[in-house]
Amino acid sequence: MERWEATYLGSRIVGATQSVEAYSVLESLDLVSWQSGGCSLLAAALERLLGAAPWDLVRMDGVTDHVVARLGSYYFDADGAYTALEMREKHEELEGHRVELVAATQVTFVCPPVWVKTLANILEHYGVD
Repeated sequence: MERWEATYLGSRIVGATQSVEAYSVLESLDLVSWQSGGCSLLAAALERLLGAAPWDLVRMDGVTDHVVARLGSYYFDADGAYTALEMREKHEELEGHRVELVAATQVTFVCPPVWVKTLANILEHYGVD
């Protein structure tokens, strides 16, 4: 995947996750935001829709802080597309502590399949494909 393709896909993800439809999914699950609880749902929906692999941003004490989706050499969350370095720096600036990107080995939030499918459909509707 070229940088321009990742940037374009990231912009489609941003648009979709800012939609009323996507926020209604968060509200249905009592999740606060895409950065606080909704990240696992988004990563699961991107895995279902695009075959993206879920990756964790893990603090030095081993706690998972954030879940993102990886396609090629780019990482995606509700804010767009990033290289590994960009994603770590963005998160470290937001949270104030160092993190490492690690391939997800366990689910940090069990996403109900019906909501993963619903969000994947919303993403597809907004041009994430």
